[in-house]
Amino acid sequence: MARYFKDAVFRTVDHIIGILSRKSHIICFREHHFMNSLNAQSLVLDLGAHKGEFSAYLSSQFGCRCVAVEANPELFIGIVENALIQKYHYAISGQSGPVQFFVSDNPEASSIMKDISDFWGTQECIQVPGISLKDLLEKCRIDSVDLLKVDIEGGEIGMFQSMSDNLIREIRQITIEFHSFCNPAIAKDIAQIRKRLRKLGFLCLPFPLTTSLSTGCDTLFINKKKIKLSWKGWLRMFLPMTALRIALYIPVLRLKVASWKTRLASHPAR
Repeated sequence: MARYFKDAVFRTVDHIIGILSRKSHIICFREHHFMNSLNAQSLVLDLGAHKGEFSAYLSSQFGCRCVAVEANPELFIGIVENALIQKYHYAISGQSGPVQFFVSDNPEASSIMKDISDFWGTQECIQVPGISLKDLLEKCRIDSVDLLKVDIEGGEIGMFQSMSDNLIREIRQITIEFHSFCNPAIAKDIAQIRKRLRKLGFLCLPFPLTTSLSTGCDTLFINKKKIKLSWKGWLRMFLPMTALRIALYIPVLRLKVASWKTRLASHPAR
């Protein structure tokens, strides 16, 4: 019964979020949320591109240029290049150079972190070229990024640790899939990333992971200094996002309170 109740709560939350996100000009594709501010002059950096689905969708919808980066050689082959999409075979890391890459049974979960790959089952360890984000931007001659999409199975920790504040400030918005649900040991590092981005002027918008209580998995960061909106535009975003946060956290809090009550009931006061 509790499982059905939890599933119903999350279906309701997801429905509310879908409505509020559209009111806030936020789009979701393949579980990554981003603000609808892209155009033909925009540059999208797709880290953990899989077979290029995210890049293909954005380039077709907005006419923007996309740089797709994928570490898994089998997935990299499947990325189709065209006039708007360039692909690079790299594992994003804290520094450039060859890295160990753990190929997972789940094709979307291979990682330079064995703990994360092991969460789904590891097939083998191979060596792939690694690169820091700074070196990648220099290689591609990119000065600023309109949307940074990060889905690199824990590699985001080393990536952000190696990035300077000035580099981060040149990014308009960042959509990240964090992976503490696979490896709880990196939760503190993720908290530090969030704290740092907020200090650098980013609005932090966490979205729920439907299959668990991890509400921080899919997170959108919007650079308030780079995204130019009128006060009415920010108000149109702020009000639905406030409601969204309530929709996110109240059901989760209710589930946790129910868990606490169960624990208290199982340990009655003497």
